[in-house]
Amino acid sequence: MFCLILAVGLVSCVSAASTRPPHSTHHHATHVTHHHATHVTHEAVETEYFSFYYDPTSHYIAAKSKHACYLYQTNAQEQIDVHTSHGLHTIETTMLNLIDSDSAKVTMSSSDLHHVSTRLSHLCGSVSSHIFKLN
Repeated sequence: MFCLILAVGLVSCVSAASTRPPHSTHHHATHVTHHHATHVTHEAVETEYFSFYYDPTSHYIAAKSKHACYLYQTNAQEQIDVHTSHGLHTIETTMLNLIDSDSAKVTMSSSDLHHVSTRLSHLCGSVSSHIFKLN
């Protein structure tokens, strides 16, 4: 009888131990930082978005922003490089530098763009009055 009670007790202990959630070994620290600023500035949030699209038929890349569409004609090496991440990012950086510089940007009409690339014409359609060729 004593063995039966001992066996039931062991089973109960093992069962309770296996249903208890495991003890976490991770230590969680709480860090509180207090800033004692005497003057808080409220700067405007600045955002700028460009989407890039490469048209393999015309070999142009378009960089479209909210207000304009910029076109860049790739050279023979860039037409190869555009298919790698590094090459594409290099061309995109070149385009952004040209957009930001004071270099000549030639205005392009919607119909001229349509003759170059119908795909890019559709992409730039919403900003058709502001289409610029970078090179």
